Amino acid sequence: SIFDTCCDERMTWALGVFHVTRNIFGWNVGDGEGQVAARVTGLPIYEDNGRYLVHLGMGATVSDLDDQQVRFRSRSLLRNGPAALHPAMAIARLRGDNEIVVNPEFVFNYGAFTLQSEYTGAWVTGVNTIFQTPTIGGAGKVIPTTTYYAQGAYVELLYFLTGEHREYNKKSGAF
Repeated sequence: SIFDTCCDERMTWALGVFHVTRNIFGWNVGDGEGQVAARVTGLPIYEDNGRYLVHLGMGATVSDLDDQQVRFRSRSLLRNGPAALHPAMAIARLRGDNEIVVNPEFVFNYGAFTLQSEYTGAWVTGVNTIFQTPTIGGAGKVIPTTTYYAQGAYVELLYFLTGEHREYNKKSGAF
């Protein structure tokens, strides 16, 4: 991957080419699938070392599917403790050709207030088998080739009671 800043560190960009794996231990069951990922961020407003800022960002990936399979899942916010306390709430497993993901970002920092949001849209092309979705279970429902779309978003509002603000790293375009 390569990355840099420009415009007095008010913009960042990154580009990477990666090997796709769906195994958390890093080995692959597919056959040489790849991914191209990119991200660009900008700071149209940046004052007082980030105490007042507007961050805009856009990330995107285009990926082959490892062994022609992809899995989307949603979990609860609970991350600590036994797995039984934070089960997956929705799972989709599909067989298809590739995946395209876009991820716009927005942050508004005004002193102790922070408004942050992100949206993720994912398209899986060439889907011909659905193994599982939140409404379909089973062992592989074969369907006419189609495109599957999944999305997610969040918006959060933070206020620091002690008056601090979130530290922003201009070199990485992130908090």
